[in-house]
Amino acid sequence: MITYNDFMKHAAVVTKNASEQRPVLKGIKHYEDGRLAVTDSHRLYIANGVHSRTDGAVLNPTGKLVEGRYPEVDRLLPYNEPKQEIRMNVKDLYKIADIMYSIGKLVTKIPLIDLTEDVILFDSNEVQIAIKQDIKFEVPLLLNAKYLFDAVKLFQAADCETITLKIYSGVRPILLEGANLQVIILPVRRY
Repeated sequence: MITYNDFMKHAAVVTKNASEQRPVLKGIKHYEDGRLAVTDSHRLYIANGVHSRTDGAVLNPTGKLVEGRYPEVDRLLPYNEPKQEIRMNVKDLYKIADIMYSIGKLVTKIPLIDLTEDVILFDSNEVQIAIKQDIKFEVPLLLNAKYLFDAVKLFQAADCETITLKIYSGVRPILLEGANLQVIILPVRRY
């Protein structure tokens, strides 16, 4: 289970990526029911039952109040059945994401991970890495490697051994669930 302090530490990574045009996204929403939510419009982290505030405040990672109306993130959560649901070991996924993200930092292109059939592929003009998996991805999916790596680190901080990856389509957000956490990551569109 993620703690308040651990969530806020990981939320700071998301708020750094939020647009200056939407200053409220530089904060973390503290819902009255104990949930926390943070988004940068490309990914969303939700933690359940981690605080006791009752004022619905939006606070930045250092605890200062952020003015503005936070987006209604509940409507972003998918409620229909996924096309594919995969249980993955967090340590294994961390190793894969770490390798691909680390190599991605060395290339000029945004590091992307391509989940296709039974392969997790990192592909750029400079380097290509393929890691064969026992899992068959029924829906091809292209993700920002940093967003996936950051999410896996959040699940590790929650001492989560496995997560459930729910895939709805190649253009709809994926949902990762484990412990008291939900993470949504928007896929990268293929052109």
